[in-house]
Amino acid sequence: MSDFSSSSLTLRKIIAVTGVVILILTISTYVLYQARNLIQGPSIELYGSYFPEHHEKTLLLEGQTHNIVKLTLNGKEIHTGADGSFSHTVILENGYSILTLHAQDRFGRTTSLVREYVYVPLDTPQDEV
Repeated sequence: MSDFSSSSLTLRKIIAVTGVVILILTISTYVLYQARNLIQGPSIELYGSYFPEHHEKTLLLEGQTHNIVKLTLNGKEIHTGADGSFSHTVILENGYSILTLHAQDRFGRTTSLVREYVYVPLDTPQDEV
């Protein structure tokens, strides 16, 4: 009868250790999942295709940000929605323009997205471009 009780005690220990290991793995997975935003840092995504040559004086920049507290366009702050979406109209200068989107998260980490545009009115002859 002592063999049976000692093997039962070993089985209980195995079950207890297995339960603790599963609990630790579950908590670790949950913590890593919740920390993914801290690990990834800020990001900026612009919608639509990028074509450097633009024939209209105004340009609509629309996009989505993740994990940011501040977004600027050439140093001027742009407000984002609660979901991180933004929409901003830019008036292009004649010729060459550089637009720099700069995002910062709450820990001071930053990312930038630079786009270059050339404003060419439709009535401009191609030889002048």
